Amino acid sequence: MLRARTETSTVYVNPNGTVTEEAYAGPVRFTDDKGEWRTVDASLREAADGSLEAVGHPHELKVGGRHAAPKGSKGQAGKPGGVSVPLVSLEDGTGRGMELGWFGALPEPVIEGEEGTIARYKDALVATDLLIESTRTGFEQFLELKDRSAVDANGEVSYSLTAKGLTVKADNDGSVTFTDAKGRTAGVLPSPVMWDARVDERSGEHTHRAKVGVKVAQDGDTATLTMTPDAGFLAAKDTEFPVTVDPAINIGATFDTFVQQGYGTDQSTATELKIGNTPAALPEGVYKWRSRAGDGSANSAWSGFRTLTVDTKAPAVSKIASGVTVKGVRDIRRKREGESR
Repeated sequence: MLRARTETSTVYVNPNGTVTEEAYAGPVRFTDDKGEWRTVDASLREAADGSLEAVGHPHELKVGGRHAAPKGSKGQAGKPGGVSVPLVSLEDGTGRGMELGWFGALPEPVIEGEEGTIARYKDALVATDLLIESTRTGFEQFLELKDRSAVDANGEVSYSLTAKGLTVKADNDGSVTFTDAKGRTAGVLPSPVMWDARVDERSGEHTHRAKVGVKVAQDGDTATLTMTPDAGFLAAKDTEFPVTVDPAINIGATFDTFVQQGYGTDQSTATELKIGNTPAALPEGVYKWRSRAGDGSANSAWSGFRTLTVDTKAPAVSKIASGVTVKGVRDIRRKREGESR
């Protein structure tokens, strides 16, 4: 049913007269400038100007290329003051968007990852790589501290953030919310976290984690975000390097999250939805999506069900799997004359 198709759902009419809707936690397609559907492809490619861009992205994600330190920049890279260079930007097609900027020079980005969705800026800071990962709803930005020499050399790290048609608001839990002119949430940067190299053998999770402090200084449509990694975590003798600092920015109306032992921050923009039981944690996933009941208004009866497959005895893995699709399925049946419900 093409008329019922959306960015996050597909509707089929089955041979037996039932209707099936597949709903996804993130966009699987989007409309281009011509109003035609395109499949989402978050992989990165080089643009004509030397920057990087997502092959097919609902928010026109672009990632900065190599940049020399701009005129007017002050001090070392990652420190506020002066002029920033474009690092990554998002647009939503209505004139609203945001651009994250980097204070200082940017080395040439290298595209990495199994799906080519990661741009790595090697040694953007002392003993620290800067990474941008393209996702279906926005992006994740990582700082990878390679060894202990990065701790003393860098300290706080700042970014510029320019919001077009949006207001930047720092929340009490350390997250940042982007709202439109009517006060509606258009995007979110959840409270960032950090973790070291230790990984649970069964779940593939990084189990040694800590919060990252966030300060927001706003001046009109521009704000400066300052991230402060947990000093105690970095100084601990049992911390294993490399250490990763992970904030993310997402735009969109879909929502999923999970709660888990040891996690005290918002996980609504995590790229995985955790369900199950491991020796390290007890995660529980929550998923919210849009559904259309009106499609069944011509039917005198309807029923609904959702299916989910969970591997309860997963073997040891070397990393967390991503890209798993969880589908919500709605089955609407016509009621025949004399048929009981």
